[in-house]
Amino acid sequence: MKKIIFILLFSTLSAITYSQKLIEYQSGMGTRDAKKPDIWVLYDNVTASHDGMDLYADSAHYNTNLNDFTAFRNIKIVLTDTTFIYGDLLFYNGNTRVLEIFGKEVVFIDGNTTLKTDHLQYDRNTNVAGYTNHAITTTKDKTKKA
Repeated sequence: MKKIIFILLFSTLSAITYSQKLIEYQSGMGTRDAKKPDIWVLYDNVTASHDGMDLYADSAHYNTNLNDFTAFRNIKIVLTDTTFIYGDLLFYNGNTRVLEIFGKEVVFIDGNTTLKTDHLQYDRNTNVAGYTNHAITTTKDKTKKA
């Protein structure tokens, strides 16, 4: 009986773990980290996609075990046909669908609204963006500093 419960529990946990959609990626070049074989070091026009989000960067590290993605320089994230995020350093977790992006100027464009800051968090589950420091929001008519 204990063996059957363990197998059912293990099967359920495995199904939950593997039901998370993995980040898909392409790059001009890539290699595995010799010290950490779960990590792919990607460079030369990196592209990635995850659950409808497309990402572009100069280089990245992808941890296949944790399903997280760290991207570097010239980052462009396409969330919808009118929603984009630009920055220099990105941390994205494919399991939680939450990203943090940093840069001298992080730009978040949502339709006719543009927000500029140096650090932005975005939760793809709720489509809510937040910032911790300062920000400038611009619409057609107004500019607001926070």
